[in-house]
Amino acid sequence: MPPHSKKILPQKTRLVFIAVTVMLPFLALLLLEGVLQAASYGPDLSLCTKTTVRGVDYYALNSAVKARYFSSRFFGGSAFSENQSPEFFVLPKPAGTYRIFCLGGSTTAGYPFGVLGSFSRFLGERLQKIFPRKSIEVINFGITATNSFTVLDMTRDIMAYQPDLIIVNDGHNEFYGALGIASRESAGQARWLGLAYMRLTHVKTFLLLNDAIDLVKNVFAPAAPEDIAGTAMERLAKGKLIPYGDGLYASALEWYKQNMQDAIRICQDHKVPIVFSSQVSNLKDRPPFVAEFSTDVAPQKRTLFEHEFAAGTYALGTNDALHAIDHFREALRADSLRADAHYYLGRCLDAKGDDEAARAEYIAARDHDMLRFRQSSDFNDAVRSLRGTNVFVCDCEQYLEKESPRGLIGNNLILEHLHPTLFGYFTLAKAYARTLRDHDLIAPHEEWLTADSISDATLWNDRTISVLDERIGARRVAMLTSNWPFRQQAVAVPPPSADHPVDKIASDVVSRSITWEKGSVLTAEYFQAHDSMPQAAACYRSLIVFTPFNVSPYLRLAQMLIDHGNRKEGAAVLQRSIAIESSHTTFQLLGRLAYENRQYDEALRWLAMSKERSASIQERTDASMGLVLSYHAQGRVDEAIAEAQYILTFNPRSEAAIGFLNYVRPQKK
Repeated sequence: MPPHSKKILPQKTRLVFIAVTVMLPFLALLLLEGVLQAASYGPDLSLCTKTTVRGVDYYALNSAVKARYFSSRFFGGSAFSENQSPEFFVLPKPAGTYRIFCLGGSTTAGYPFGVLGSFSRFLGERLQKIFPRKSIEVINFGITATNSFTVLDMTRDIMAYQPDLIIVNDGHNEFYGALGIASRESAGQARWLGLAYMRLTHVKTFLLLNDAIDLVKNVFAPAAPEDIAGTAMERLAKGKLIPYGDGLYASALEWYKQNMQDAIRICQDHKVPIVFSSQVSNLKDRPPFVAEFSTDVAPQKRTLFEHEFAAGTYALGTNDALHAIDHFREALRADSLRADAHYYLGRCLDAKGDDEAARAEYIAARDHDMLRFRQSSDFNDAVRSLRGTNVFVCDCEQYLEKESPRGLIGNNLILEHLHPTLFGYFTLAKAYARTLRDHDLIAPHEEWLTADSISDATLWNDRTISVLDERIGARRVAMLTSNWPFRQQAVAVPPPSADHPVDKIASDVVSRSITWEKGSVLTAEYFQAHDSMPQAAACYRSLIVFTPFNVSPYLRLAQMLIDHGNRKEGAAVLQRSIAIESSHTTFQLLGRLAYENRQYDEALRWLAMSKERSASIQERTDASMGLVLSYHAQGRVDEAIAEAQYILTFNPRSEAAIGFLNYVRPQKK
């Protein structure tokens, strides 16, 4: 054989070498994924986290789940106002419990008030009062700045948590929300890329690659100040204008429809009913954010529009609505898609009292607004057209129209462009309850007819939200509307007045100088000091809802109620607190209340438990002295004496025990 001839490998060996060469990168990736999984690399992106309290596992929405949808640059900044729910639930679901999950963006989350002012909270309170013997859970999974991609993703995971119903209030963020087609947090202009991105966030190797890309960007192309400052609205959407009906608009609408249909299929596969909602906007009092000429409008028509629009605004300013109407209509003949002309024509028709025509123009103004923060009619019509087994539609827009003067939704129910007022959220909850009733969900129709008799006034007056939460909401709205897109140049929000301490507390909570929990306690203490017990009680009740495993607000509320003569309600609060923590203080107070009500057997039971949990000599002395007095009140003198003598074994200087023995021994002789 020649010295330089090559040895030819057998065909099978060559195939093995080729296969190994091809597989090596994949094996390396699998190995890397295994190492990253073992090291728990990156955030936990599970939908829920588990908390164990007194041996019971509770689940709640995982605050880190937002990392599935937002890059670290976005949600790590000040623009992302995390407004997520603290509502806990158990698995397996208790027998007889009806579990509702609410999905959506900031409106679902209850912005600007938080979850205590959300429609889910109002709905839960309404349903519990309608059906007091049923166990009904309404769990809020709303996350700010998300859209139908998030709803679809979370619907898939929620099935593991045994839902009986899903409510979706979503649609305003379709363009600019996470993974939206025009968002700075987009995965690309193809729907499959967004779906793939959400799936890949569960792969640790993908997270590592993402972090590496972010690191390189930060080193070689650091973000400009304007990219890391401002509101979430500004960071997601500034400079991203979408003309009505163009290609991006049509694609976003199609994605929305497909995401809803996929969510429906998941629910139908698991036999879970789903309720979709039309979206509500401020039509009457929110001018369009951006109005520009259509691209196909000729220069001479632009000139005509500008002339007629100027004449119309002048006539409107002089209260000459009739001539203004003519001018605005002429302007719209030059460019029928100008949102501002539709809006001001609506204002003129509104002033004239032509409600239907005004409403049509207000809707056109919203639909043609090129900055798409409000869901347009095409998207609402897509919701209203949904059909299928166990698929229902709550026409929230229609319900809020009924609550609005002359059917025109404005600042009466909407705070700025789309977030409801507190009563607006209350009205949304009423709309959902009516939808559940109309479709015999939770209970048969006859049971609904019998039970659904509580007045709106009663439900509104019994709401669980404090003055602090309302002031926090006002502060957040003031900050939101002081920035783009409400103003082209941001203006400073005035500091809270020194004459209103609760406003100062609210400002500190919003700026994160103090926690919401701390702010609630400070507000309650302020109201207690000024003898405003209902307001103080509302703060403590809010804390009980928001921090369900903390016994302190129970004890504070109970003590305040007892001190002000409401002993029955105070005792009820104390008894509810036992499920959270069985403390000496709780049993001591319950024993004292029972003694004062001459329920001596009950007093003995509570005081014996208080004694068992005493952690100091003074606590044990107090509990035992309660037993002494209760025994004596029942005529069980020997047992009272024995308990008093027991006190002296560990607290020989107890004046109460010595005094009792000096009092009772001469009587025995």
